[in-house]
Amino acid sequence: MKVTCASPLLDRVTDAKHMHPHLSLIVHSRWNEARIAAIDVPRVMPRPSGEILVQYRLTYDDVGGSSFKPAIVLGQHYPETVGLPTGDPSEKETSVWLPELRLRIWLFPNDPELDQMGLLFDPASFHEVYDKELENVGFDRVAMGTPSTILGYRLGRRCVVRVSWQPKNGQPPPQSPKHDVVIKMSRKRNALSLWTRWRQLEHDGFGHKSADRMIVPKSFLLHQSTGAIFQEFAYGTSIHDMVGSDELTEGCAAAGRTLSKLHRTRISGLGNYSVDDEIGHLVWLVESTASSFPSLRDDLQDRLAALTTNRPSAESAVPVTCHRDFYDKQILCDGDQ
Repeated sequence: MKVTCASPLLDRVTDAKHMHPHLSLIVHSRWNEARIAAIDVPRVMPRPSGEILVQYRLTYDDVGGSSFKPAIVLGQHYPETVGLPTGDPSEKETSVWLPELRLRIWLFPNDPELDQMGLLFDPASFHEVYDKELENVGFDRVAMGTPSTILGYRLGRRCVVRVSWQPKNGQPPPQSPKHDVVIKMSRKRNALSLWTRWRQLEHDGFGHKSADRMIVPKSFLLHQSTGAIFQEFAYGTSIHDMVGSDELTEGCAAAGRTLSKLHRTRISGLGNYSVDDEIGHLVWLVESTASSFPSLRDDLQDRLAALTTNRPSAESAVPVTCHRDFYDKQILCDGDQ
């Protein structure tokens, strides 16, 4: 199915072939003459404020260049119906403004909200900022791999990385992680709330001693001034990776049981939404997407109608704890957990 865009500009900024020379020039000059071999556009995300985030996934020629090259670059597109950013949008140290496309390309690891994200990719600065606090909670010094492995990134919201765990004095102490560490960096104003809610889940039914083995990874440290939360790395197989295997049915059943348990959880501060709330959110999302990509409207509206028809009829206005970002890579199965 060919997807049509609502405007010629959106068509250009979501066209990998059109964007190749623009991104090649940026990457070539910024990251020590790195050369892009291919580009694809895996995600286009409307924002409530009206701008559209475009994710570009880059692969490189293996010829020279720097050791660090971003695998993902994010752009903010401002449709003609949306006002341009205030001030000078061309901030050469952090982003590049392409006026003919009304597009700002953020130069990773610069981010409009996560101003400390560069720490995760600079070993010297990482150790200077985090080592003392890590030692205070029982860590041996982390010998950080270069660069960190990016597990997930949302512009202005969060960056999740996996850091190699190499204790300097042999085996780590019992309270320290035995393998790798995950660092979740969010907006600093949200970090304490995220930490508190995560710890509440650990202590109220989702900790490692949970009898049903439905658990969340253990958290070790909140570094509030940089918005970073340190957690153990969760090993296991995702439902996404079970597709085509005999494990898929049980994996889906386990995911259903886990979501049901979460819906029954009552912890202050966790997101509580009703079926009516979620349908309302889907209505906005369908309209935002269809406004940008008109060729998808009929299909999206048909799917929304099916979900509305089949939604739970009882207590549809009663809020319960919701995940709100659940998909097939959010559940990991490992043995009995």
